Amino acid sequence: METFPVLSKVFPAFGNRRLSIAPLTVGAACLIFLLSRVFGLDDYLQLQPAVALPIHIVAEGMAILVAMFVFSTIWHTKDKATSWQIHTGLAFLTVGLLDTIHLLTYPGMPGPWTADPRLSAFFWTVTRFMLAVSMMSGLFIPSMERRPAATVYVGLLWIGVFVFTTIYVGRTVLDHLPVYMEENENSFWKMAVEGILILLYGLSGYFYWLRKDEASVNHQGDLIAAGLGLSALTELSFMLFNLPYDTINLSGHLLKIVSYAFFYNAIFISQVQSPFEELARRRAEQRVRTVALMNSSKDGLAFYSGKHGAWMCNTAFGELFGIDEEVINFDNTDLFYRSIKMKIKETEKLLALLQSELSSGSVSPLGPIRLSMQAETNRQVDMYANPVQTNDQRVGWLLIFRDVTKDEEVHRLRSEYFSVATHEIRTPLASIDGYIELAMEPDLEPSERKQFLLQAKANLERLHHLVSNILDLEKLQANPAHARRQCLNIETLLMPQIENYNLLAAKKGLEFHAQIDANLPGIYGDEVRLGQAVSNLLSNAIKYTPSGSCGIKVSAEGKMIAIEVWDTGIGLGPDEKAHLFERFYRAENEVTRRTIGTGLGLSIVKAIAEAHGGRIEATSQSGRGTKFTMHLPGCNCEKSE
Repeated sequence: METFPVLSKVFPAFGNRRLSIAPLTVGAACLIFLLSRVFGLDDYLQLQPAVALPIHIVAEGMAILVAMFVFSTIWHTKDKATSWQIHTGLAFLTVGLLDTIHLLTYPGMPGPWTADPRLSAFFWTVTRFMLAVSMMSGLFIPSMERRPAATVYVGLLWIGVFVFTTIYVGRTVLDHLPVYMEENENSFWKMAVEGILILLYGLSGYFYWLRKDEASVNHQGDLIAAGLGLSALTELSFMLFNLPYDTINLSGHLLKIVSYAFFYNAIFISQVQSPFEELARRRAEQRVRTVALMNSSKDGLAFYSGKHGAWMCNTAFGELFGIDEEVINFDNTDLFYRSIKMKIKETEKLLALLQSELSSGSVSPLGPIRLSMQAETNRQVDMYANPVQTNDQRVGWLLIFRDVTKDEEVHRLRSEYFSVATHEIRTPLASIDGYIELAMEPDLEPSERKQFLLQAKANLERLHHLVSNILDLEKLQANPAHARRQCLNIETLLMPQIENYNLLAAKKGLEFHAQIDANLPGIYGDEVRLGQAVSNLLSNAIKYTPSGSCGIKVSAEGKMIAIEVWDTGIGLGPDEKAHLFERFYRAENEVTRRTIGTGLGLSIVKAIAEAHGGRIEATSQSGRGTKFTMHLPGCNCEKSE
């Protein structure tokens, strides 16, 4: 984000919120200097040391505090710190300690330390050289090199030795130290030292700026370069000041504080902010993946975190319990329970699970626990509770709410189907057994024995036809036979059926009509199964039409092909029509009782139509006939080829 969009086009530092502090600090230091010249602030500070000294103490104290913050950040993250970061942290610890000694020896400071300008200047010089040399030497440390955390303890030992040696040397050679500043004029030594420091800071800043792409994380290299640049300006201000408490000196301390702050910012970003942001980013990505994974399930899922006591649920859970949100979160179990207890009947089962099992140390899966919905009496839900474990430790529970209403209905229908199928098979078997026993009677006339055997054969044929239809229906539901599908020409498919049933209709004395519109598209499907469906419809039309006519008509309806099979036969009443496509259903009337059938023909036709992406409809009126219309998707046979 650009802090100053206009200025950033001229001065790139203004384009970053953190880096823009550097030019602002320089501007503030210059403003202090100008105001001091206008209002004579320097003269006031010289005449009022009681005011100037606390300002100096606060400025130095802030710089020391920031330096210690730099070391503290490295200390608390030493296990993850790179060699350069450990090196920089130890350098700032040394700088903070020496700055503290410099402050204690500053002119006007009370205490056991010798408040001597030369001693204070000595510690200042060592501190500034220490920082400059440390940052310069840091350029030779690979940015991503790592060393054991124990390196920090070795560094602390050397720092202790160095600081005590510096104190000893400073106090021992005090009388031999050169005069740093005398009678409001800068000495040669001061100018030389500050010049060298400016050169070291400037070169270090330049080289850190050059290698920013290698070691930078969120402008880390830029921040270090900016800190070193401000350090160079700090030395420039100290080169120019003449009086201990003039505004140039105070401006230099301001620049020093901000330069340390830049170093701290760079270390903080790499050691705290960037890892934290990376952790937050990974957690956000993990949460997105978790949400996507949970929402991909058709079952209602509710994850309970044992650590936080919170719940996270997916959209299927919301749909099941009437909560319209993409991701549903509950801060505690009580809120979770209250949100769903009004939707289910077996609240005691759920409450017992939430209060005992989830809070216990059990790691055994639970369920299924059958729940019934309040609003929908026929809706059944099975609940499963699975413990979630990591490293052999339970971290939560995953509750799975599976809507088994359709499964239960399918199970019920299948049970009924097999019950009816068993009954239908048992009936002809019993008849066959009975007729064969009668035929085996020794005193029977040959004509009677023949009649009994013919009846047994008829029932055997009925049984064969029934079993064949049952097997066909099961095959259709288990395997729609996609592999055998092809684009079929309508006339090629239907003409053999039309010719065959035209003869059967004529034999029964019925009129048979066939009409196939021209230029019809083909049908993409299984030739055998589609022929079977049309054959079943035509067979029923002839079978249940005592007199009159029947026929077939094929036409196009948009992209669909409509195959109509009609008759003027006995027709169906409203109650019979409602059960027309049920398995083993046969209407109860005089014609059906005289006609052999299994009650599976129309079920097979419906299964074939649906397997081809179509549908079948029926219109009928008792005593006036029936019309079946099978709608099937058309296709372009030329493109299919």
